[in-house]
Amino acid sequence: MKYRKYKDFNISEVGIGCYSLSGVYGTKDINEFKKMINRAYELGVNFFDTAEAYGNAEQILGEIVKSFRKNVYIATKVGVKEGIKPNLSEKYIKSACEQSLKNLQTDYIDLYQIHFDNPETPIEETT
Repeated sequence: MKYRKYKDFNISEVGIGCYSLSGVYGTKDINEFKKMINRAYELGVNFFDTAEAYGNAEQILGEIVKSFRKNVYIATKVGVKEGIKPNLSEKYIKSACEQSLKNLQTDYIDLYQIHFDNPETPIEETT
């Protein structure tokens, strides 16, 4: 596995996108997801990308990696999820971030990204 150094952390060049954990590609089998994530980690993958928009993918990922959380780099995204319009207001971002932390069973998110543009919120409020 090849890695890229970011600060004091070596991040795998290969990452796992966790959209599939939402069940979007077919039947949801938590045991299979657990095997996939654990096997990827065994092979050296330590970068996992998820989003609040991916159903309960954050919860599933958080549960699976909690025993080795300090050894992985987690990216998640904010701004849109089922049932709401894109929202990048300061109030929404703070609330969504707190929920993502809870879902991921962690006290930090390595990379927090904007998932979709929200032209109704001034960029100054989002940054």
